[in-house]
Amino acid sequence: MALRACWQLAPTESGAACSSFTVAKALQFALDRDAKVINLSLGGPSDTLVARLVNAAMARGAVVVAASDAKYPDGGFPASLPGVLAVASEDAHDAAAATLLAPGRDLPTTLPGDRWGLVSGSSFAAAQVTGLVALLFDLAPDQKPREIRENLTLSGVLVSSPRRNVIVDACAAVARTAGACACGCSLARSGPSTTER
Repeated sequence: MALRACWQLAPTESGAACSSFTVAKALQFALDRDAKVINLSLGGPSDTLVARLVNAAMARGAVVVAASDAKYPDGGFPASLPGVLAVASEDAHDAAAATLLAPGRDLPTTLPGDRWGLVSGSSFAAAQVTGLVALLFDLAPDQKPREIRENLTLSGVLVSSPRRNVIVDACAAVARTAGACACGCSLARSGPSTTER
């Protein structure tokens, strides 16, 4: 489901804007249709209604993925909600603790005005992880959100830093979920390794 909860700012400005009401409407629509994976590539001030809907989605077994904002020590809202998979671009320098890192730089995508372009940022990294989570559910539909999180984090590369973030390894997560190697087997580790950052 592609749900437009935000709107493009003026053509001369970059980014988009949302309201609590539009985000809540999109979340409710997803809840009503039993979405198993929800992407929130957005951030803003804490909001009680949105938090309740995110928590309701997770209580129903959905995995909620949100973009982490490095401007906030906890990753910002809604990424900081307990149980949400917070994701930042792998080149983020100050990602909050327990934030997953994923590709988020120079990604090709569609842009307003019927054109293509390259985008960067945590919102796009969160979208990458959301797609991976959907693939993992497709490979093993009866997984619990906890198992999805474990397959993402145990298969990743642990970044040696005070915050101890994990760079998501998609091939390894698929291999752990499917029980077989679907891509570069040399990348499919049975557990995390450590690299310097």
